[in-house]
Amino acid sequence: MVTKRNKKRKKNITRKVNIKSFYKTPPKMLNINGFFLLLLPIANSEATQIECSIFGGNFLENEKNSGIAHLTEHVVVSSSNLCGNNSCIEYLDKYGIEYNATTYSNLINYWLKGLPEFNDIMFNYITSIIFSPIITEKAITKEKKAVYNELATSMNNPSWKLSQVMIKALFKSKGLQNNANIELQLKLLKKLKAKDIHDYINLTLKKRCVLFTVSGKFDKKKIIENFKRATHQHKKQMCSIQNIKSKCYTFSKKAIYVNNNKAKNTNINIIFPIDIKQGDKYGIYLGFLSSILGGGLNSILLKRLREELNLVYGLKVATDIGICGSTLVITTSTKDENVQKVLDEIFKIIQHFKTHPIPIEKLKNEKIKLKLKMNQICVSNPGTVSKFYTNQYFWQMNKKVRKIWTLNEIITNVENLSTDTLTKLIKKIFDTNKCLVGYIGKKNIGYTTKDF
Repeated sequence: MVTKRNKKRKKNITRKVNIKSFYKTPPKMLNINGFFLLLLPIANSEATQIECSIFGGNFLENEKNSGIAHLTEHVVVSSSNLCGNNSCIEYLDKYGIEYNATTYSNLINYWLKGLPEFNDIMFNYITSIIFSPIITEKAITKEKKAVYNELATSMNNPSWKLSQVMIKALFKSKGLQNNANIELQLKLLKKLKAKDIHDYINLTLKKRCVLFTVSGKFDKKKIIENFKRATHQHKKQMCSIQNIKSKCYTFSKKAIYVNNNKAKNTNINIIFPIDIKQGDKYGIYLGFLSSILGGGLNSILLKRLREELNLVYGLKVATDIGICGSTLVITTSTKDENVQKVLDEIFKIIQHFKTHPIPIEKLKNEKIKLKLKMNQICVSNPGTVSKFYTNQYFWQMNKKVRKIWTLNEIITNVENLSTDTLTKLIKKIFDTNKCLVGYIGKKNIGYTTKDF
């Protein structure tokens, strides 16, 4: 007698990947008096980083005050009343505290890093510059010179002109459009006064989209008590960001040429705006896809354009995520006579992988590289931990339900990423009807939207 065996279908098994991580579950973000506080304790750390991220940047600017966010950042970072008659650089240097600030298109970030024994000094400093900055015309005059030099230095690279035109085409709002309009910012810089800075600060605080992050070694209870005292005079309200779609991406299709008669090569920028926001599952695959396409000599685009066709030296694929969604930007440079060939080849490859899967072997190799990269992350570094979680929480402050990924969740999802899912992502990202192509050089090749 022969017994028949029922054949069972193989189930899709999700492989869990365990690597050294920050936390098993995402830390909770607190809302105290309308301001957000994210505490990231690190057991093995002997340093503390305290920072504040404030929604605004160029997003809240207009044609009359373009660049105000940048000047505000320069002035505010050294505006603490704790410094007394000394400069704030000297005050913080007494305690070996490192500090800095950066302006982005949608936010300003201030941070301090030092030994845990100086946590009170760092905490009091950052809350003083956020809630009660001392802004004087003397400080403004001084920082205007620094901002001028910073902007003027950027103009030494002619490609700023291409960035200006492309960013203007990318966004709807005047504030975001003028993000790279250095000429306008230099013109307005002379006119900005203390009142303009105070008005801008009040506007950002009124939005209540402010996140303080403390990472490293600290007393959690003490930080919370101090934060309550620092914010008690403010009325509790929720983070408010309105009319986002009316200010964000145009999702237009354009081909842009900028002349530069002194150029030795032609620089090429291709921008794809994407409706993928922080917390979306597709978002965790963007960096991985960038690596597949342009993450080294064996990446798909660079292997073809450099190794096989000898058309370029380097190529980068970069992704960014913010309040408007995401962008994927391809940048490269080539001889004037090869511009058409390079553009045609890039879009030929993109179109191919919209209907054909990424080779299994390539996908496997990139997964190994990602695990190597993740295993090299220093999980005891306050700056590293803060960046990983602050970025996720900040862009979801105005949401009632947030999706915060752990390091292991990201690795597990990428490890189980199929070629089918990757093809769907490629189709979603590389919509040539919502694409900007720009190039700057001596020769206008007459490239139009019909060419891609």
